[in-house]
Amino acid sequence: MTTSSHYDSIFRPGLFQGQIHVVTGGGSGIGRCVAHELAALGATVVITGRTQEKLDKVAAEIREDGGQVDTAAFDIRDEEQVKAAVARIVSTHGRIHGLVNNAGSGKWAPVDQTDDTLLDEVIDISLKAPFRFCREALAVMGPGSSIVNVGSTFGLLGGLDGGAYCAVKAGL
Repeated sequence: MTTSSHYDSIFRPGLFQGQIHVVTGGGSGIGRCVAHELAALGATVVITGRTQEKLDKVAAEIREDGGQVDTAAFDIRDEEQVKAAVARIVSTHGRIHGLVNNAGSGKWAPVDQTDDTLLDEVIDISLKAPFRFCREALAVMGPGSSIVNVGSTFGLLGGLDGGAYCAVKAGL
């Protein structure tokens, strides 16, 4: 897939110049798009995810477009890995100005087919992990920093076809 070499934004050029913004789940989907936007607005973006290959591909796209990017491959469900990743980001970049908690589970099943294993997986990745990352990032973020937690209208609308997902997104 070829990406555009220019991103138009509704925001002022250079809005995030000199800032460090972390995007969880930055290797695909919404996280990939958010990372491109932040980089186009001047941020150095740190994209995180479990798969280094996916992160490297997105990082190459951002660099090709003239953006600044770093990657951090780890499992956001693991508390110690989150602590280590935040410490490395701060050690490398000085601080974190913004966090976009985007990583989430795409597991979807009707309520009557959702066992505790699936429920626990969805809760771990889409509720506990963002909370954990917020907790660790808040300890190192200064005044004027921002956190955005990516939710879903399914959390508001609910539904029997994706009960665990809907419940977790409402919790987020």
